[in-house]
Formats: sequence, structure tokens, C-alpha cells
Amino acid sequence: MKIWNLRTRLKFWLTKPGLNCRNSGRQNPKEQATKELFLRINDFAARFYHQVLLNEKQGKEALEILTNRGLTKKTIEQWQIGFAPNDFHSFRTALVKKGVDLTQANKAGVLTKNERGQIYDRFRGGALLFPVFDYLGQVVGFPPEFCRLWTTVKWASI
Repeated sequence: MKIWNLRTRLKFWLTKPGLNCRNSGRQNPKEQATKELFLRINDFAARFYHQVLLNEKQGKEALEILTNRGLTKKTIEQWQIGFAPNDFHSFRTALVKKGVDLTQANKAGVLTKNERGQIYDRFRGGALLFPVFDYLGQVVGFPPEFCRLWTTVKWASI
């Protein structure tokens, strides 16, 4: 059983019906804005990769593998399981179209930068993605390990 303080309980219940629970001002407004931006970027990443799994040609085989292993479409949708195609720039391109600053997306952890300064997708190469949710149902990130389907089932650290 979780024990939450009054503030946490109020925030949880007030955000459920879509009401806005304002911050008491303890957190720096710039930090709060950055946190909210990172949450929006993570949510966009989860939705993007989930749609690739469900609707794109690249995700078809991965979806078939998941259903053959007993996952229902309802479970896949509920947990927003996603698939990262074998492409270095598919998500980066979607972020650019959406007008997201790539430097901020890199700081949020969904993109990465090589030693030459080139920014590209962190998740790629036929990987299944399992978003991590907080108690409010917001995507706060992705596990540091993911499953690549195209080799023998292998776990790789990022």
C-alpha cells in the first residue's frame, strides 16, 4: 500500500478529471517548464513508437511476434508498447516536423549525439520499447534496456 502525503493525493485526484493542480511555487518555474517539456517529449515518443508498431509496415512483424507470444492488442495498447524501426532519423524527423528543439529532446533522452555532434534516434534497430509511467500515468522515460527482435532475443544497454 502506498502512503502519499496530502499534496500528492490532491494532485493525483485533481489531475484525474483533467483539472489543473497548480504548483505551490516551491519549484523553480524554469525547472518546472523543463520538466513539463520533457514529459511532453516522452509522451510524444511513446505515441510515435506505439503507432509504428500498430500501423507501420516496419512494425508488422514485431506486432505479430508479440501476439504470438500471448500479448493481446488491448495489453499492447494499454501499455503503449512501441517499436523502433531500423532507422537513425525517423523519430528525429517527426520531432523536427512538430517543431521540437532537438537539443531539448537530446536532454530528455530520446535522441543521442555522437562525437561529431550529429543528433540521431536513441531507439532504433528493431527494438521493442516499453514506456515507464509515473503514478499520474505520464510517460517519464524508457527502461535502459530494450529487446531487439531481429537477432536471438538479446538485451542491450543504452
